[in-house]
Amino acid sequence: NGFRAPKILAKNIEIGFILLEDFGDETYSKALQKKLEDEYFLYEKACDALVEIQKISLKNSDFSHYNHATLFREVMLFIDWYLPWKNHKISLQQIQDYKYNWIELFDKLSKKNQALVLRYYHADNLMVLKNNNGFEAIGLLDFQDALIGSCAYDLLSLLEDARRDVDEKNKEKLIDYFISKANYNREDFFVDYEIISLQRNIKILGIFARLHLRDGKNQYLNFIPRVKDFVEQRLDKTNLISSQFKNFL
Repeated sequence: NGFRAPKILAKNIEIGFILLEDFGDETYSKALQKKLEDEYFLYEKACDALVEIQKISLKNSDFSHYNHATLFREVMLFIDWYLPWKNHKISLQQIQDYKYNWIELFDKLSKKNQALVLRYYHADNLMVLKNNNGFEAIGLLDFQDALIGSCAYDLLSLLEDARRDVDEKNKEKLIDYFISKANYNREDFFVDYEIISLQRNIKILGIFARLHLRDGKNQYLNFIPRVKDFVEQRLDKTNLISSQFKNFL
C-alpha cells in the first residue's frame, strides 16, 4: 500500500535467520531528543500516515477483530499482574463488578470507523527516513499483531506514549487535525477515544508489572507513573468506571 516497512531481503525459517532492511537509528524518540521543537511537525506527519493507513481496504482480509474478548483479556492483566505487584487484595465481587463495568463500556464502542490497528504506533516504532518524501519518510516498525479495531486506537498510542511526554497543546491540535483530515464524526470519535484510552493504559499497567515480576525487566517500572497518570486523568474527566476503581491504583 505504499508505506515503508522494512523489506525482507532473505530468510531461512528452518535456522531462524532473516536479513532485514536497515532503517538506521533515528526513531522519532531520538530525533525529538535532539530537536524537541520538531514534535508537532513529526507527529503531524505520523497523523497523515495514519489517516492513509486507515483507508486501506479490509475486505477479504484475514485480520482478526479487536473484539470484546480481546479487549477484556487485556484489561484482566491489571487484575492478574498489577494488583499483585501493588499487594492489593481484591474480592470476587469487586472482580465481578470490574468485569461488568468493562463489558458495559465495550458495548458503547462505535461499530463504524473500524480500521487497521497497528497497536504499537508510537515514537519508538516510527523511524525518520532521510531523503524520502511523504509517507516514505516514515519507517513503520512493530505491526505484526495488527487487528481490525477502533480508528482511535493508534492515535492514542501515538499521543499517550508510556515512554515520553507529548506537549499538551500539540496533543489537542493533533487530535483536531486527525479528526478533520480523516473526516470522522467528532462525538463518536471521542466516545471511542475515552474508552480505548482507559482500556489501553490499564492494560499497559498490567503488562509493565508482568515484565517486572515475570521477566525481570525492571526498567519498565520507570514508565508506570506516566501511565498511571493517564488513567487517573481519564477517571477524573469521565464517569467511565466507578470512582472506587482509583483505590486499586
